[in-house]
Amino acid sequence: VSEEYIKNGKSRNKKALILNRRLRYHRLYLLSNLAYDNLLDDNLVSFDMEMVVNVGFLESIRNLKLQNRYITNDEFFDKTIIGYSQLLKLNKRTLDYESLDDVIGLGYESKELYENTYFSIVTETLFDDDEWFVSEKTFKPIIQLHPFVIVGSPHTLKYLKSYGFKTFDKWWDESYDEIENSNDRMLAVYDTIQTLIKKSTDEWDIIYNEM
Repeated sequence: VSEEYIKNGKSRNKKALILNRRLRYHRLYLLSNLAYDNLLDDNLVSFDMEMVVNVGFLESIRNLKLQNRYITNDEFFDKTIIGYSQLLKLNKRTLDYESLDDVIGLGYESKELYENTYFSIVTETLFDDDEWFVSEKTFKPIIQLHPFVIVGSPHTLKYLKSYGFKTFDKWWDESYDEIENSNDRMLAVYDTIQTLIKKSTDEWDIIYNEM
């Protein structure tokens, strides 16, 4: 990593980059809890509530919880309900592209978004414990030399490491990747995300120099 890259890292005024297109369950859980915890403004975030995939989201997740599926933790679930209403009021946040329908695959990312944030929160295409998929969403921060946390299927980091990629367990807890239960993995990765967002710029500068 060049000295110029490290220098640029020290001038970043937002913590995380969180790019979202189609709003699936796990992305809405994440964004709703960030909204509830007043953490959206600390990050560069894109979403459009017109692109919610699961129509009737609140009714759907209530039914899933009654079936003891997906997110079952009471506190996280209740925060999701309240935070979701906050997202509906915000409606839309865009960064480099006003129309998120136009953003498809690699080559649509803007390097300035990565240069102005410390790490990426990658909301992969799939999340549930019986699904598995790694898309271009994971490789975008790699191409941009951007540290990342993955909100996705279990063992995604393990898969990347099997191909020789290094991840970031030296600097933060990546044990979420080993958790196969969807509820427990979401709670663990959200705890890691909160911890990283709440780090000071001085702490992040030290991390970047070490990396």
